[in-house]
Amino acid sequence: MDTTNHTLDVIKEYGLKLLQPRDGYRFSADALLLASFADIPLGGRVIDLGCGCGIVSLLIAQRSKVKEIVGLELQPELADLAKENVSLNQMQSKVSIVCGDIRTIETQFTQHEFDALVANPPYWQVDVGRLNPDPSIAQARHEVAGNLQQLLAACAYLVRPRGRINLIYPVARLVEVLDKARRHQLQPKKLQFIHADAKTEANLFMLMLSPQAKAGLRVLPPKWLPGKAWN
Repeated sequence: MDTTNHTLDVIKEYGLKLLQPRDGYRFSADALLLASFADIPLGGRVIDLGCGCGIVSLLIAQRSKVKEIVGLELQPELADLAKENVSLNQMQSKVSIVCGDIRTIETQFTQHEFDALVANPPYWQVDVGRLNPDPSIAQARHEVAGNLQQLLAACAYLVRPRGRINLIYPVARLVEVLDKARRHQLQPKKLQFIHADAKTEANLFMLMLSPQAKAGLRVLPPKWLPGKAWN
């Protein structure tokens, strides 16, 4: 790996080292929040959709009850970087990285192959805001390579009935996410709002969905954005 184009960052709280693009898309606090929120069954096999540099996969792999996690990443350069990070943190026995596309998920995985799923997807539709001129950043922030409908279809295909799907999105898209999730028989089971502080409105939410599960939603106490935990 050419370190002139990457930085080596240390996430002190979790004891992880992470190579990231110096100028491209870099992970933010929402990845840490999602990894902490993610509901994973005992001995579960997990898939991380759009794993980027592998941060969420590596954090979840630190849980002793997780059997295996597969990180799926569309961009080959980021997939290679995630593989480097898996090796750097000696997680090869639990984490594997695959370069692939959620829009053709049936060609890469069998139906209901996983017990749980995590995704920190692009937050915005392509017609919302300004597309970043850097293609890797644009794909991370806007739905230029797969939209919410396609993501939820992939979730419904990949996760077994009554498995667990963990997502993070802006609050502005909550109604849309819930509406489209129900169309795929994905039942909302756990919801948590994220605030910058106690005096501000929520700007993000984390949601756990379960395929073909019974109705019943728990709303957890609010979560605050963490301070920077890496250098």
